[in-house]
Amino acid sequence: VFIHLLLISEFYKYNKQMSVAGMTAVVAFIQIIVGYYLIRDYHIEGALGTKVLGQWLIIILLLVFRKKHLSHT
Repeated sequence: VFIHLLLISEFYKYNKQMSVAGMTAVVAFIQIIVGYYLIRDYHIEGALGTKVLGQWLIIILLLVFRKKHLSHT
């Protein structure tokens, strides 16, 4: 899924790197908590699930906040 790269580039174009960093930090925190349980119970499948969940979560966050953060510029 490369759509997140396009979305991140759009945020950077409008000098909103801190917004991307904040969203990424939230997703990383969620991945650490969820990953602990998924990896413990499902091993490699849990690790893959955690990565997929994180990628989709960052895409959703970027899409949701795109209009809010980029419409004021």
